Amino acid sequence: MMSKTSKVGIIGAGNVGADVANALVLLGRCVRVVLFDRTLSKAEGQVWDIEDSIPLLKEMEIIPSNQYEDLADSDIIIVTAGVQPKLGQTRLDTLSDNAQIIRSTIKELDRVAPNSIVLIISNPVDVLTRIA
Repeated sequence: MMSKTSKVGIIGAGNVGADVANALVLLGRCVRVVLFDRTLSKAEGQVWDIEDSIPLLKEMEIIPSNQYEDLADSDIIIVTAGVQPKLGQTRLDTLSDNAQIIRSTIKELDRVAPNSIVLIISNPVDVLTRIA
């Protein structure tokens, strides 16, 4: 039997980040989820939608945030942040912008959550993982 993870942080409250948070809630695989986005209102809106299902499930806390400090003590941090390709662009076309996002994100995570396991989902995932 697998044990529950205490705290999972998700960076990026877009479609992918919100879906990851929702899946964690539905699966009940952790006690606390922190959904981080640089725009707090975006994280709050996603959390409000996800919270609607929590009363039907086990006890769980989901927290919206725009402060990296809220990710401290996370067992796992999932990075989904990045720019979306514009019409006609490939994922590689977003590399420059997403590399900058990953570098600044990892710098903050080194500061507040140096012992967390970090999973990169942002694209292009192989190159961004190497940069991280």
